[in-house]
Amino acid sequence: MQLDANSPEVDRAYEGLKSRPISVRQTAGDLASQNIWRRKSLSEILTQPGVIAGIVGSTIAGVFLLILLILFCIYRLRKRDEGSYSLDEPKKSPTASNSYTQAPDREFYA
Repeated sequence: MQLDANSPEVDRAYEGLKSRPISVRQTAGDLASQNIWRRKSLSEILTQPGVIAGIVGSTIAGVFLLILLILFCIYRLRKRDEGSYSLDEPKKSPTASNSYTQAPDREFYA
């Protein structure tokens, strides 16, 4: 449906705009105090099922992540104390007495 500039619906909308002129000196706070935009109270917002589902879902996800973080910290502590050190005598390898070997002197050209 296309409106013509001379249609009565356009005139009614224009008349509605003329009834509430906004002066240059009005601020956003003044407009809010005039209750042009209806604000919902907190109790009205919390009764919506989407908001309740979001709050419950984010709470469950947060608790789940907290449990995972605690389990990861416990895992790291157990892994650290699990025996990263050797209790046996270190075995001497045959190359341990002569740990440095000289590089070969011959060069190969391709």
